[in-house]
Amino acid sequence: MQKPRSRAVSTDDGASDGNDSPGFASFLITEYDNLAQAHFKMVETISEFFKHYLTVISIPLALIILVLNLDLLSVPAASSSTVASPVVFILLLAVALVGLMMFLYVLNLRMDALLYARAINGIRKHFYDIGSATPFSTRVRMRVLPQSPQIPNYREFRYFGPVVVAFAILDSFYFLLALGWLSSRGDYVAGVAENPVSLSAWWVWLGMALFILAHYAGYRYVTSYRESSYLRSNIIGVDIDGVLNKHRGHFCRMLKEARGIIIKPERITTIPVHNCKGLRVSREDEIAVFNTPQYWTEMPPDPEAGDFLNRLKNALNMKVEIFTSRPWPAASAPSEAVAPAVKDSWSEETRRYAGLAYRGRPASRLVGRAVVAIRTIAWQKLPEKYWRIGWGRERDPIVLLTKWWLQSNRIPYDRLILERAGEDISDPRSAVRNRFQVSRQRQIRFFVEDDLQKARKLAFICDVVFLLDHPYNQVGELPSNVMRVESWRQIYEEIKELG
Repeated sequence: MQKPRSRAVSTDDGASDGNDSPGFASFLITEYDNLAQAHFKMVETISEFFKHYLTVISIPLALIILVLNLDLLSVPAASSSTVASPVVFILLLAVALVGLMMFLYVLNLRMDALLYARAINGIRKHFYDIGSATPFSTRVRMRVLPQSPQIPNYREFRYFGPVVVAFAILDSFYFLLALGWLSSRGDYVAGVAENPVSLSAWWVWLGMALFILAHYAGYRYVTSYRESSYLRSNIIGVDIDGVLNKHRGHFCRMLKEARGIIIKPERITTIPVHNCKGLRVSREDEIAVFNTPQYWTEMPPDPEAGDFLNRLKNALNMKVEIFTSRPWPAASAPSEAVAPAVKDSWSEETRRYAGLAYRGRPASRLVGRAVVAIRTIAWQKLPEKYWRIGWGRERDPIVLLTKWWLQSNRIPYDRLILERAGEDISDPRSAVRNRFQVSRQRQIRFFVEDDLQKARKLAFICDVVFLLDHPYNQVGELPSNVMRVESWRQIYEEIKELG
């Protein structure tokens, strides 16, 4: 990645030299103004919301006293049956819970205000770094406001703590009354207790203390989530074919064995291969290769992939989620005569690697192999269109072989997602579970791809998409956050710099 160069001059109208165009400088200035306005409006919104909260939270207690002619802590004028009505308890409890929800809402408003402040600080740092010919020491002495996008801290209890305490006390007061009503209900109806609310039971005060702690726990959770997980994650998504393995050369070797066709890997300039002009490789030729289980089990890995994925997991504490689309073996075999042989070969390979699905004690492995063997025999007898019925997702032949390949080549991962259909659909309205949907749900930060079209779509979801160089992904422009790379070493160095 090219590092930004420092600039000596920046004009007042946003025109500047160096790496930044005048348009980009103008955009940052406009963004600064918008964020500053949004920040102060958010602070005003929090203040107004808290005022309304104080007004609203006092209404339920007044309604109980006026409507029921009730003094909760003394002998009431209303009848005992009216006071004992569960409506009182439900109302008190509802006010306490709604107050807790309103507190969490105000807390998230505050977190948004701090997010805007951090963005403003980042823009301020940008212009301080490229600013003017003023000496650095002078600029530091002149600066009063921060210029770090890492501050202010989300957990600022010294500043926002009084608001947390105020919400906790007011909400817990209603919760205390609700528990006190529950504590004295039976005795009050029987005429033993003088008041409809008894605060003498120890568990009433314990409940109030726990409700206060719930406010603090909510504050701790929200601030921690905003600091470590909100709008970013430590997850890297990884494709398999063309990313973790050397599939082009292997395909050419298998194509020669299966169909007698000789092509060079560098001539594969389009995926799927049958779309490459001049190669004379048909769809049936491709199916013949992909329907061979040895194609998947003997696939040579990228020699750097396992090592650098381990470094990402151990050194940078990243989670690895692997995605692949492998609808094989295909029921649309070249001919009916080939189909039984294809089924037999997959059955044999599946039995060989069946123990992978049942790692653990010897008894578990033995049971696992027996179950898979029975399913394999049943699978052999089924018609082609029912090949996968009865297997289950984890015992699907291609899933077993894929897991075995990852394990045997020491490629670490936290989760494997096998895409079955609609692997190219990125529309969030679709119900397809693929890399786009999962990346959106899991907020995957980095993704490693070899498919140009998928890389472009992932650029709208992930922070950075790494596109490994191949002859078939050279045509077309790339979004600014899609980075073309040549090796896993380069990917690791880029993530280490960005992290």
